[in-house]
Amino acid sequence: MRESVAAPVSVGQLDGDDYAVDNPELYRYAFWFRNHDVYRNALSAGAAVSLNLTRGFHGCSFHAISIQSIFNVITAGPERAALTSVSAMIHETIVTTAARDGRPHIAPMGVRFEDGLAILAPFRPSATLDNIIATGAAVINFTTDVRVFAGCVTGSKKDWQTLPATLVNSVRLADSLAHTELELDSLHDDPQRPVLRLKRVYRETHGPFEGFNRAQSAVVEGAILVSRLFMLPADKVDNEMAYLQIAIDKTAGEREHMAWDWITAAVARHRENTKQSDATRDAPREPDTSASERR
Repeated sequence: MRESVAAPVSVGQLDGDDYAVDNPELYRYAFWFRNHDVYRNALSAGAAVSLNLTRGFHGCSFHAISIQSIFNVITAGPERAALTSVSAMIHETIVTTAARDGRPHIAPMGVRFEDGLAILAPFRPSATLDNIIATGAAVINFTTDVRVFAGCVTGSKKDWQTLPATLVNSVRLADSLAHTELELDSLHDDPQRPVLRLKRVYRETHGPFEGFNRAQSAVVEGAILVSRLFMLPADKVDNEMAYLQIAIDKTAGEREHMAWDWITAAVARHRENTKQSDATRDAPREPDTSASERR
């Protein structure tokens, strides 16, 4: 079913970092930052300090990252870090954009309905943000293939097939139940988290919605857990994963089992990386004798 829309209608508010996909650098940095003395010092100082880093951390580069922004992500979760007066209803979707050269970018995002516009607020740096500014367009994809959510969040699979959008300069998922095409209406710039308002210009339905499935919901919840592993206690993650496992065991199909395997593997990798990081940090250091040797 195709429908062309002449005027903006309620589409949603997008929280670009619900899954830490659009800006993984911020989350990796926050994971390190949580265990660093400067973080603890910042808390006692009111988190009103700014860092300027001239070298990369784990392959990522940062410039003038505010301790407040890291503090917000760690303590409140990304959806509360910048947007406070928003509607409560969130729809989990896949947002697709394209760079100027046509390269697609796929990111799971929560969609809110507000005042007839879609509102995105991704943390910088963000490929979704860059692409929308460059092309003025984005697409919301509605899908029950939860492998897309789990694959993007865990890094297990990111190259999902896309097709050109119908009206806007963007792409859509080839396999989705429906998609909505958006054009940028306004941009409120911010050094940490800009707010983009987009209007709906086209929508199309590709297949029927065949009902809710508990395993699909469990995978989405698991994907969100994975994106927050750095700030959640291990026992909380274990308890929630155990509860979600019940829905997987009872109601999952082949796609849901595959997605869940990616999520459990990501949790295991995180635990191993944390263990290695803790061991490196706690290991005794050899005394620095270079100065005396030069003398």
